[in-house]
Amino acid sequence: MFVMALFAIGFAASDDTESESVIEEETPTEFMQATVETMLSDLRQNEMRAQKKYGGKYMEVTGTLGSMDSEGEYFSLDDNSFGILDIHCKIPKNKREKITDKLINMEKGDVIVVKGKITDMGEIMGYHLTVIDVRRK
Repeated sequence: MFVMALFAIGFAASDDTESESVIEEETPTEFMQATVETMLSDLRQNEMRAQKKYGGKYMEVTGTLGSMDSEGEYFSLDDNSFGILDIHCKIPKNKREKITDKLINMEKGDVIVVKGKITDMGEIMGYHLTVIDVRRK
């Protein structure tokens, strides 16, 4: 029972603080550039290789704006392939106003460029990226 309580506390504590701390790190001046199509293709071909190539990296990703959360917590980048994989872009609380002010003037289907850090990935869930900035291409 004690172990389960520790697990629950650790899980709850790591949920928001981990993604928030990503932005608190010093942001690099150089970002690895890629398109959504390339990243998702790499993931479909070999998950381990994609993890090594993109996992934990700061990226500048070009893709099509997909779904957006009405509360401004996240949006997705799609590759227009009608697949289930995408790049889930989480907007940290300390960047939410700045990023949502930009997104509110964009439409689904617009080609955009997102800067951020890949924080998680998998063959079922696609990529998770914590957003630093976004702009229309």
